[in-house]
This record gives sequence, structure tokens and C-alpha cells, in this order.
Amino acid sequence: MGKIDEALIRIESIKDPTERAMTLGGLASTLLKLKGVTPIIVGRLAYDIYLGNTDQQKELILATYSGRFTPRVLQEIFGEQLRGTGLIWKWRIASTDVRITGEALLERKELCRDFRTDYGVVKLIPVEELLAERLLASFYPKPNEQARYEAKRLLMLGLAESLPLDWPALQELCNSELYRAGEQLASLRTEAKQEVDTALAAEEVLSGTTPSPASPSTTSTSLGSTTTTA
Repeated sequence: MGKIDEALIRIESIKDPTERAMTLGGLASTLLKLKGVTPIIVGRLAYDIYLGNTDQQKELILATYSGRFTPRVLQEIFGEQLRGTGLIWKWRIASTDVRITGEALLERKELCRDFRTDYGVVKLIPVEELLAERLLASFYPKPNEQARYEAKRLLMLGLAESLPLDWPALQELCNSELYRAGEQLASLRTEAKQEVDTALAAEEVLSGTTPSPASPSTTSTSLGSTTTTA
């Protein structure tokens, strides 16, 4: 049995669907980089990785950060080496659905995060762009409570310093013609700050100590936790 087969067996045994999909993404990234392609995880899985969500089955969606997917390369990597069932753009590998798309449409590529897995480093779409997308969807063309909740969740973790955010870059994105959501960012950030302060104050009362908002241990109970970056 080869090393890739051993890795696939281990990946399939991972019970947490978020961790399983991200680890598979790391292995796929390592193999694709040998072909001159650097992939990036986009879509719902990226959001769930940042927040540490583990509540449901995840689809691994890979776009290109650099290089270009070709049918031959996709068949070789996902069909032959990773033993996938499917065809070129859609696969089932290690109990995980995998979808391949084109070039990632990113305004701030330099903000992509690198996450280390047991089988290689995988890139994630910038959290600032995920947040800006959800913020826009929260009010335009009509109110969307799910998008608003997700945008506020990311803001709360950023304000609690559990999730590193580039605040100037986020502000620039939201103010740009791409989103035109600067006013909504200010309003939702104020609301998120109030909830973070309330959560931290409640923990201070319960513990009898003054918590540091920069410490993940002081925010994990009320605000959630994130995956550690390398």
C-alpha cells in the first residue's frame, strides 16, 4: 500500500467532517503543487474552518490561487492518485464531496491564510472577503438574517481577538464599489462589540477574574473557537 492510500484511509477515519475535508484539502494541495497549481479552499467550508464549526457534512470546494486546472491534471490527481469516484469537476473522496471550480475571484489575495494539515498546507479565502460578502448579502437586495448572523459572528471573533482580522482591509473592501457596505459594517460592528463586551463581562462575574479578550480560553465558551493557523 502506498503512502497516498495510507493517507486516504487515515483521512476517511476522521470523524469531524470539517477536519476531514480540510485534511483532504491539504493532501490535494500537496499533489497539485507538484503540477504547478496552488489551490485555495472557498465556499462554506472556509467559513466553517475559520469558526471551527463541526455540525454537518462539508463539501470541499477548490479554486485556483495560482496556476490552472486542466482536465488531464484533475483526472490524474483526483481520479488516479486520490482514488476518487466522479468526473473531472466533481468527486467523492474519503467520504467527502469534492468540487473543482475555476480561478478564485479575490480582491485581496495577499490576505489568504495558510492552514497546516498533516499532509500539507492549504490556503483559505481571506476571512475579510467572506465577511464582506456576508455583510452585503445581509441587506441587499433584501434582508437576510442568516448572512447577518454569520457576518456578526465573524466580527465578534475578530473583536475578541480570537480570529485575526485586517480591519483596514475589511473597511476598504466594504467601502469599495464592489460592496458599498461601509455604513452597514459600522453599524454591525457596534452591535457585535456590545455583545462581545457583555459576554466577557459575564465570564468575569462567573470566574471572579478579569479575562483578557486576546486569550482564546476567555472567549471559547461564549464566542466560539477557531482553527489554529501555522
